[in-house]
Amino acid sequence: MSVNQNTAEIVVHGPAQIGHAIRRYREVRGFDQAELAELADVHRSYVSKTENSTPTETLGKVMRMLRALDLELVVRPRAGS
Repeated sequence: MSVNQNTAEIVVHGPAQIGHAIRRYREVRGFDQAELAELADVHRSYVSKTENSTPTETLGKVMRMLRALDLELVVRPRAGS
């Protein structure tokens, strides 16, 4: 995972890194896992599993397709956030 310090962008190279990005931004926003789960309408255990690098099968497939197409996933705050 690479972080662009100037723009707070995180380039994600695999499913496990998505969890790290979610945790980082959750902590920056001051949310605990339960608060994020409520906002995202998911169970708290799903947030925990995602942050602890337990990727879902679907997420793993998406990341493999991105790699096959030589694409990268970039996580960054939305404009105006």
